[in-house]
Amino acid sequence: MTRSTLGVSWTQPANKGLIRQINEARVLDVLRVNGPTARARIAQITGLSPATVTQITAQLIEHARIREADSVRSTRGRPAQLLELDRSHVRVIGIDISREHLVAVAIDLTGEVVLRRRMTRRGTDAHTAVDDVTTLIGRLRKDVSSQELVGVGIAVSGTVDAEQGSVVHSGLLGWDDVPLAPLVAERTGLPVKVERYVDSLASAITLFGGDAAQRILIVNVAPSIGVSIVLGGQIHRQRQGRSGPIAHTRIDLAHDSGAACHCGRRGCIETVASQWGIEQQLRADGRELPPQDWASSDDGAVSDTLATGGIILGRALANIAKALDIERVVVAAPGSMLGTFADHAEEAFDAEFDQPETVAPWTVSTSDDTAAARGAACGVLGAMFYVDVNATQPRD
Repeated sequence: MTRSTLGVSWTQPANKGLIRQINEARVLDVLRVNGPTARARIAQITGLSPATVTQITAQLIEHARIREADSVRSTRGRPAQLLELDRSHVRVIGIDISREHLVAVAIDLTGEVVLRRRMTRRGTDAHTAVDDVTTLIGRLRKDVSSQELVGVGIAVSGTVDAEQGSVVHSGLLGWDDVPLAPLVAERTGLPVKVERYVDSLASAITLFGGDAAQRILIVNVAPSIGVSIVLGGQIHRQRQGRSGPIAHTRIDLAHDSGAACHCGRRGCIETVASQWGIEQQLRADGRELPPQDWASSDDGAVSDTLATGGIILGRALANIAKALDIERVVVAAPGSMLGTFADHAEEAFDAEFDQPETVAPWTVSTSDDTAAARGAACGVLGAMFYVDVNATQPRD
């Protein structure tokens, strides 16, 4: 027997387990997007029959994925029981690996942070980092022992092969070709997902950011430049699961000109428009000024360096935004790069558009040190809500 839904056909018998998982994800996603919702409304939104919705929601309640909330009176005067995501049971760990510290959080099914931990790294090499990550996960596991821990997300600065869970290159950490996810998974027995720092921020925005935009450009500038592109509500990835960076796009025409970059080449955008690059430039000019003092500095050379970096970044982002018809730009920047840098970046971005009405709205976001860790956890949590775009979406 062949059934057709939304123009897609498949032949029975189908994989009933897969169909159930897909339909459960669709129901959970309705509650994620809409908040407390009645079963009848879930059926309307998903196209599933009321009987199927009743069956699926009963299973989700049994497994502590959702719970019954308040009742509301319908237009016919009959009370309707609302359902909502259950925050009490499921936990996901997220970890941000920086040069000196590990920051870890545990989040619930709604993306709220319920635990925070911080740990000083005991060494810079990858093997020591795996030891530290394993230790930190062990501590959080004790704290969430009464809940169901479904996985771990790890955020790192650099280029990541998300499919393999490996760090291809991280200038900040000094790593190349580190199979981070397999190593941590082997030590902990948990599913592990590794993301670039900026993709972690994008995961949090797409999952719980409350943004209806389908094409979003997300950029972080500290310590390195990272760009994540959201298309159709999903993070766009290139071959081998990588999200293409712009940090190492060359801005100097001469092959050997420009400042040296940690990637081994010269003249990359990273060397002039990231916190790391600006710090290197100022140090080369004899200015040992910590980043937290940049915004308040009255040194003209510091202001000029920040302004130039902002202009170069703004123009580069405008090229991406125009090519992909981006609806919104989010720039994640520390306080040290607000003011001169951020203002010049936005002005340069706007100037690249011929028509003011075509300029994508620009938002500068400053966040606490748990943002990447929370985003990494959201990247794991997202698998509970999203169906693979290549998968058939069956109906009952």
